[in-house]
Amino acid sequence: MNQWGENLYEQMWNFLAVFGEGSGSIGILTIAATCAIAGFLFEALNFYRYRILIQQSVNHSWSQEKVSNH
Repeated sequence: MNQWGENLYEQMWNFLAVFGEGSGSIGILTIAATCAIAGFLFEALNFYRYRILIQQSVNHSWSQEKVSNH
């Protein structure tokens, strides 16, 4: 069991080293920074779409005149 854990640790560190130019610590920071940027862009997109949807619903409900069914 101990050998399995050490092997897993080594494989994870090698995986992180790919993203960190040979350093696992830099690999962790690179992945974290990439996730942070992607999260920020996703939140910005959601905020932008929310503003458009709110503006459209407000404009349509206030600008349309009531039509009578005669």
